[in-house]
Amino acid sequence: MDVIGRYRLQAQIGAGAFATVWRGYDDSLDVDVAVKVLADNWATRADVRERFLAEARLMRRLTSDRVVRVFDVGELEDGRPYFVMDYVSGGTLGNLLARGALDPIDALWWGADVARAVAALHEEGVVHRDIAPANLLLRRAGGSTVLESGGGTHRVVLADLGLAKRLAEASGLTQAVGTPSYMAPEQGRSDGGFDQRADIYAVGGVTYALLTGRTPYPAATVADVIGRDPELRPPSPPDPPRPPAGQARSCAMAALANITVTAANIRPMTVSAAPFRALD
Repeated sequence: MDVIGRYRLQAQIGAGAFATVWRGYDDSLDVDVAVKVLADNWATRADVRERFLAEARLMRRLTSDRVVRVFDVGELEDGRPYFVMDYVSGGTLGNLLARGALDPIDALWWGADVARAVAALHEEGVVHRDIAPANLLLRRAGGSTVLESGGGTHRVVLADLGLAKRLAEASGLTQAVGTPSYMAPEQGRSDGGFDQRADIYAVGGVTYALLTGRTPYPAATVADVIGRDPELRPPSPPDPPRPPAGQARSCAMAALANITVTAANIRPMTVSAAPFRALD
């Protein structure tokens, strides 16, 4: 498969249980694109197909530049749907984490930038439900005004909204979905819904991973999430080299301020604050 619609495929850049993502090129617009195609083993499932297209519609309606933008949809000859997005060339936070823990100052900046991206999504009335390093893309900031996260050259952009829901719908969700290592405990329960606080929990988990190089609560399955003691504290990060006092304070205050803004006007939830406890 070398061509989809008018898009020339160049390389596979991602694959999951439900879809494959290709880097492509749009000759008409002279730009790189990302093309997401439903996996062939799900082609006959009407519910999966509808969820796939619902992701495209949701991403198209969102106006924030902190979410990958969809600008085309289509169908392959075998009937599988696809949609076309902006190509984000900076990789993911998962790529950064593959090298191990970040410098503490950089980790706090990235954590703050993840919080700003999630806050932008919540302002549009949407809960992501799968905030994890692999779904946090890094876009070159260009001439935009951003804090010095990652040296000021990139900013976090949210991708993979296949599990995202409008907040008005989220309170009734009971299906356990997401990346287990970053799932809030309430996401794994079937006795009630959840809201944007689950995303905030994941922001804490991602920030912890950036600081330590590991997830706060390793979990391979949803059962691991459900069975975890909600009062269990994650291991404390090792003491980092102490930076100059002024620099450390300004970085920490900026990161905490942005995380606080994300959580503004949200009633505290004990279990969703857990990843931050080890950072006290």
